[in-house]
Amino acid sequence: MIVSFPAPGVKLTLRSYDPTVLKLLLDGVERTAKASAAMANAPAPTITFPHGTEAVRNDGALSARMSTVMKQVLGSKASFYPASAPGGTASEDFSEYIEAGVPSCSLWSAATIRRCSRSTRRRTNPCR
Repeated sequence: MIVSFPAPGVKLTLRSYDPTVLKLLLDGVERTAKASAAMANAPAPTITFPHGTEAVRNDGALSARMSTVMKQVLGSKASFYPASAPGGTASEDFSEYIEAGVPSCSLWSAATIRRCSRSTRRRTNPCR
């Protein structure tokens, strides 16, 4: 969304897990920009929506298969974000595959190594 007043425009990115909520957000920004201009007795802003993508929602069947494989590879303590969970908004274009009907599963990984110094153990106790 780009909101342009006579001066340089304001650009922002709005993300939502739900298209209905995203529409509410976009409409709210538009109302606020117009109301702000009217309140300041300024010209109405030009508001454009150059592009947008949906949230990433993993395919249920593929997610179940991936969860099984990940636990086999990484062990039973590995956790997998289920397809039933709300979508994610970290990708600008991966959802285009999903919207096109391609079974998809977005994977993220994070790991820690439990190696702590004595000073760290005393201060924060993260390694016990």
